[in-house]
This record gives sequence, C-alpha cells and structure tokens, in this order.
Amino acid sequence: MKKMISALLVMCLVFLCSSIPIYAKSPVTLIINSEVVSSDSPPMVVNGITMVSLDSLRKLNLNLNWNSINKIVTVTTKVNQDKLVLKAGEKEVTYGGNTIKLESPVQVKNKRIMVPLRFISEAFKAEVKWVKDANEIIIHSWDKINTYSTLYQGDDLLAARKIALSLPLIGENKLSSSKEMSSHQLYFPEGEVLRYYHVWGNLVSYYEIKNDLTYLVWEGVEEVGKSGVYSKEYGKRPEPEKNEVYFDLARDSKDVTYGRVDSKDVLRSMRDDNSNLLVGMIQSIPDEIRTDKVVN
Repeated sequence: MKKMISALLVMCLVFLCSSIPIYAKSPVTLIINSEVVSSDSPPMVVNGITMVSLDSLRKLNLNLNWNSINKIVTVTTKVNQDKLVLKAGEKEVTYGGNTIKLESPVQVKNKRIMVPLRFISEAFKAEVKWVKDANEIIIHSWDKINTYSTLYQGDDLLAARKIALSLPLIGENKLSSSKEMSSHQLYFPEGEVLRYYHVWGNLVSYYEIKNDLTYLVWEGVEEVGKSGVYSKEYGKRPEPEKNEVYFDLARDSKDVTYGRVDSKDVLRSMRDDNSNLLVGMIQSIPDEIRTDKVVN
C-alpha cells in the first residue's frame, strides 16, 4: 500500500513539474533600433519560447488598445492595416480576419500582456535576431531594415560610416583633453566601418560597434609632442592598425581634410551641415573597398 502511495506521489510531482513554465534565469536585453528598452516586465523564456511585453514593443510604432473587462488587446500600426487581436490566456489570436495559433498562450505578468516575440515582430514586418551569447534580442522595425543592412553588409562605405557614427554610445569618457584649440579627427581601419577612433585634442577614444550599439572600449591622453605615448589610459588599448583612413575637421571650421594616413595625397571638402558634427566629416575615399561585412 505504501509503495502504491509513493508511486502516485511521484507521478503527481512529475505532472506538476511538467506543467510549470520554465523561465530564463539570466535577464534578456531587448534592443529595438539601437535603443535598449527598459521595462517593468522584461523578456522571459517560457518552455523555450521567448515572451515580451507588448508595451516594450511600442518602438515598432505599434498602437495598443487594451480592453480590461474582456482582457483583450488590439494591436494596429500605420504600416499594416490588419488588426491583431489577442486575449489573455488564449493560444489563438485573430490577425487580419484569420485565426492563428501561437507557440505559447498570451500571458499577463506585472499587469503587462506578454506575447511570443517572433510572431508579433514578424506580423508587423520587423526583423528579429536572437544573440544567444549576449542574451540579447535585436529588433529592427520595417523602416530601419535597409539602414542596418547598409551598416553591416553595404558596399557604400560613406553611407555605412555615417550610420555607424549616428548610433548611440555606450560608455562615457573618464578622461579629457588637455590640449587647447582642438580639432576633431576620425580614423577608420581602411575598408572598415564597425570600429573607429575619435581624436579630440590629445584625447584618443576607440569605439567598436556590436549588436547595433557603439561601445567605448579604450581611451588615452596622448602626451603632447609624443605620438603613441599616453600619460593616462582607461580600458584595453587596441593593437596598432596597419592601414587607416582619416577625416580631420579644424576647430571652428567647415573644411575637412581626409585621405589615407600613409598617403601624401590630401583631399579637401566641406562638412555636411545637415548632419551632426562627426557624421558631417565623413567623405568618400577613392578606391576604398569594404572588408568588414557581417554575414547574416
């Protein structure tokens, strides 16, 4: 009799455990169009399905209408006239008049509607990427897909570099320039877009772009008159570059000089006033071919 009771208890425990949602232990970061989205209901993984709150997806230009009585939310967007209707606890949703079955039912957490990420994003023409190593979800809204394609896979170095310099910066300088009457200089490894140096006076900052964000990796204050010798440093200094291109904007000037670092040929142009200061400095380098495309 005791053995039968024990067996029944084991069976009950197995049943209960199999019905409990399995959540991700580590936090998942959501990045939409290069903006880290903060939410009181961050993304979670339930039985292998990534769930996000609809509220955190507003950056996809979604309009949300919540019916608290029936626990129904209606999602619309200017791009797609079809309505997406979801009900808390249901695994079936209505989209464009058709009934679609979800991988996981709509859930409520912290008074937020949680939905399967991939379905909601693809339904509204967004591009979704899961970066497992970084535990990050990267989303590009329909109107930004071409922009990020140019950044990572485009042959047009001029366009790609302008996009790169427009991305949000992660990390602030801890050091500062001690040199007056400073010009701004940008250096890119020849053929590359996704990493660069910004020099202001004798403060050198090195940046790398990863997962749609620009990270400050290293900075150093160069001793006046001693190239490559730094009185102060913070972060990991990169290895010296073999070949570089540069863009130089003199203080209080619109004149940009640019070219290859090891070339005697100096090119000149005017800064683009319609862009921010650094973006406006970028010019096209003759015969430069891109070498750092990212494979999807």
